Amino acid sequence: MDTQNIFELSGRDRHRQQRRAQVTVFYLNPQKEDVILDVGCAEGFVTSYFLKADFVIGLELSENSLKIAKQKLGTYNVQFIRADAMAIPIRASSIDKITVLEVLEHLPTESQQRLCREIDRVLRRGELL
Repeated sequence: MDTQNIFELSGRDRHRQQRRAQVTVFYLNPQKEDVILDVGCAEGFVTSYFLKADFVIGLELSENSLKIAKQKLGTYNVQFIRADAMAIPIRASSIDKITVLEVLEHLPTESQQRLCREIDRVLRRGELL
């Protein structure tokens, strides 16, 4: 099931999503040399706030959401991958910072644990938000 396209929101809903992205950036603090993974990136709205980093990867299962993300951000230093977060197709210890927004709370406990193990596997230095 695909959700609404955040890029198309307006008014209070748009403002709420912008503030969520700004707070995420504040805590994640993307740096030029970072490689950032956005697990469950949806249409790439929050992902678009990380483009200060050297390279950004958006991971999403929904083909429709990825199509929108590629249309919106395809010319930047970002790559979108269609994959299940339970088996992240990225080599171990290759990501500097990871976001997992609006994902874990929708998973059963066993899947949450599997996802956390995958994140731990690909994370280089230990910055998770």
